[in-house]
Amino acid sequence: MFLARQIQDTERLTVLSSSLTISIELAALSNVEIIQLGGPVRKSSASTIGVAAQNMIQQFSTNTLFLGVDGIDLNFGISTTNQEVAELNKLMIKNTDRVVVLADSTKMNKKGFGRICDIEDIDIIITDDNTKPSYIHSLEERGIEVIVAS
Repeated sequence: MFLARQIQDTERLTVLSSSLTISIELAALSNVEIIQLGGPVRKSSASTIGVAAQNMIQQFSTNTLFLGVDGIDLNFGISTTNQEVAELNKLMIKNTDRVVVLADSTKMNKKGFGRICDIEDIDIIITDDNTKPSYIHSLEERGIEVIVAS
């Protein structure tokens, strides 16, 4: 949601989203075309999940995927708390050119229930300045660009 709020009403952009709240946030911008994934709604996150969303995502290819996650572990990889969300995320990663993970320091060295992908499948991680420098270094050693937002 924080990323969605940073988008300006300038450059033309197409956003494919499973999040109802992000789609609503972006609907106010005239330059943003929104494609909302369908399917059952996961009430805890107000996002679509399931087979309908999975089938729909396979019809698109994107330049950049911005992915919020619940865990980043050097060995287990990238994860979330829900297996259906993990499956949808896997398909999103398969159909994009670049994967940018958005995760604050509380997500580092954590594992969620549903594994999304290996750590090496990520191109960029954007995190906050509370992330330990040693953990950032470990990520960078694996070829991941880490951007620390303050």
